[in-house]
Amino acid sequence: MSLLLNRLTGRDKGGEGTAAPTVYTALAAGRRALADGRLGEALYQFDLATRLDPEEPWAWHGRGDALQLGGGFADALTAYERALALRPELALAHNGRGNALMGLGRAEEAVAAWREALRLDPQAPWPRESLARIGEPSR
Repeated sequence: MSLLLNRLTGRDKGGEGTAAPTVYTALAAGRRALADGRLGEALYQFDLATRLDPEEPWAWHGRGDALQLGGGFADALTAYERALALRPELALAHNGRGNALMGLGRAEEAVAAWREALRLDPQAPWPRESLARIGEPSR
């Protein structure tokens, strides 16, 4: 057990007990903060993740989620589009893109994004719920 703790804290490499953040620790911290409603902390962690690995689509997706929940729909859209540029098959990013587009009043584009999310992941409940909320069939 102590070996694992030493690895997690960086002590096995002669550190003072604080491991340098990785993209994965930043993503996990961002998700925890988001789940707890701490949007500022979530955005900080996801921004850190994008700096640690700008090619990690989940970092951009998380940034989009934090921005969107804070009402920053235009910036959220940019983050989701960056995630999709890195991984076009990421259904959750299409869903988030749809939510951001709807927040910007671009309903037709939002519907298209949600439909793409469903095409990629037919079992995903979120795009189906979003479509139902505006009276659109999920097909």
